[in-house]
Amino acid sequence: MHISKWVSLFLIGFFPSAIWRSEDNYEQISADLVPSVGVEIHSIKHGKKGKKSLVAREVGGLMMPMWPRFFGECDTFVFVVDMSQRAMISEATMELYELLTHDETQGKNIGLVLNKGDLPCTLSRKEIDWVMQLPKLQMEVERLQVFELSALTGQGTDLLLGWIIEKTQGSASIG
Repeated sequence: MHISKWVSLFLIGFFPSAIWRSEDNYEQISADLVPSVGVEIHSIKHGKKGKKSLVAREVGGLMMPMWPRFFGECDTFVFVVDMSQRAMISEATMELYELLTHDETQGKNIGLVLNKGDLPCTLSRKEIDWVMQLPKLQMEVERLQVFELSALTGQGTDLLLGWIIEKTQGSASIG
């Protein structure tokens, strides 16, 4: 790609890189299913035959104390929860609530990705809804959009990518 769009997209969570596998109408993006360490930059191809791309910043769970330093620079957030990491769900819930209530995220779009729900021994969507109080949260926070997807098959990734493109179109600039 000669021209990319830099968008104020911030990918956070304990395993955010695990979401980047596409479905049929998008080309392969990434599928490295390992935790993010530090700050990573992703080029996300989309559109017909992947001729367009977005560039997004990803900051993994190991850098959690640093997350707020990036909040002011971002217009759209994608928060990833790995449903197969049962022990991390309560901590992920607390971090999501911190993100939603932080002064610098007010009025900004937040996509909550529930990932790997198709793996064995994960919490069910009903259990996730109960632990994270998602029905109530979605009623109270209009800017929160919840996505279920599979890092293994890519199912649901097209909906997430479409939402990202829709929410970041106005904030993109040539970079």
